Amino acid sequence: MAKKGPNGFWVRVNRAGPIMPHMMTPCWVWTGDTTERGYGRYRVARKLVGAHRLAWEDWNGPIPAGRWVLHRCDNRACVNPDHLFLGDNAANIADMIAKGRGRKAHGETHPKAKLTADAVRTIRRERAALPPTPLKTLADRYGVSLVAVSRVALGKSWHHVL
Repeated sequence: MAKKGPNGFWVRVNRAGPIMPHMMTPCWVWTGDTTERGYGRYRVARKLVGAHRLAWEDWNGPIPAGRWVLHRCDNRACVNPDHLFLGDNAANIADMIAKGRGRKAHGETHPKAKLTADAVRTIRRERAALPPTPLKTLADRYGVSLVAVSRVALGKSWHHVL
């Protein structure tokens, strides 16, 4: 049963949203205005407020200071109060990591990496030297493809290594 909510709030909700893999009930998808990152937002007293925060407050009361409203379903547009929970930044990060939404491994931390940051610097230095070390020589030395060495040398991969 829907609560009252801010004037016109609940009419902007589609309660027949997707059922996310780890959820038992459908997401209630916010159909109103959203941020560039996909979070619903609603204007209250000349201020834009997160739609999920308004949904939480409408069903559960005020949000304590320093608490965030987080999504169990990982659907940023969801305002289903059963899919929301309170936490803080640490809880948000722990939830993100537990669900595999953290930063993807790159560079040496990637499980399939064949190069190291030092190898990348060496490749770039040797390709910039006169005469440049041939790509084939570098590819054979590091056990990677010509394309991989070329992308490293041109700065099209391993961007984080200077």
